[in-house]
Amino acid sequence: MGVWEGAGEGVGVMKIETLHLIYGADTSPQAARIQREIQLRMSYEQRGRLLLSQIELTRELVLAGLRQRYPDESPARIFRRFSDLWLGRELAATVYGPAEYERG
Repeated sequence: MGVWEGAGEGVGVMKIETLHLIYGADTSPQAARIQREIQLRMSYEQRGRLLLSQIELTRELVLAGLRQRYPDESPARIFRRFSDLWLGRELAATVYGPAEYERG
């Protein structure tokens, strides 16, 4: 029947396998169901704010990892490395020009 099975108040019940993929192997099926129920009760604005905060957290973690991996790099070069990861090398090169670390 796909990702959703049955119907309950206009919203189908998500299969356990799908919840496992979304929430990860370290989240029990019961915890995943509870998280999903909470998210379904959230307004669109709340969901949007949650998504934006998750994106910002991901961005900060990537930048922190780059700073740790390249401690002697300038903030500009860290940002350029970040852009390669975030946008892909081709788009980053189109937007920002060739990366200096690739030239030398």
